[in-house]
Amino acid sequence: MCIAIRRMAVAHLILLAYCALAAAQPQALRFEAEDIAGPAEAWQVNRDSDSLWNLWSTDQDAERKWSEGTVLRSPDLLVDRERPEDGAPPLHAVVTGIPDGTWEVTVGGVSRPLGVSLDGESWRKLTTRSLGMVTVTNGRFELWVDDRYAADTNQGPAYFDYLEFAPTV
Repeated sequence: MCIAIRRMAVAHLILLAYCALAAAQPQALRFEAEDIAGPAEAWQVNRDSDSLWNLWSTDQDAERKWSEGTVLRSPDLLVDRERPEDGAPPLHAVVTGIPDGTWEVTVGGVSRPLGVSLDGESWRKLTTRSLGMVTVTNGRFELWVDDRYAADTNQGPAYFDYLEFAPTV
């Protein structure tokens, strides 16, 4: 009986230690595009346009498809645009309060390419959700997002749903 109690106590201590370790690990941070991107004049709510983003929440199954049921959706994009100013205005996402360090950044909603820039000047075509590893200093991260690049097949609007920062170990 005494051995069984000791085993149970050890098992509980191991479980508590595991829970404490898990709680101490940095957690991923998620920021909704509509909360961090601007200018707000760059979009309209639930209305498609050739020159503005659509803050879209009326999609069928929006709650299942999009984080918090909304997404910023670009105008239809059939060919690449020469300049960021063509099409909808570039969005400038600013996230503050992030602990300094290296993070794996995910751009939610990327099913068609987005133009992304870390400085608002140099653009690249993002075709996957991973922006890659970024180093955050002074608790601040900035990203410009644009409807600049068309998909090779299945052309249509691009989507910007959220930015997620996963800690690297």
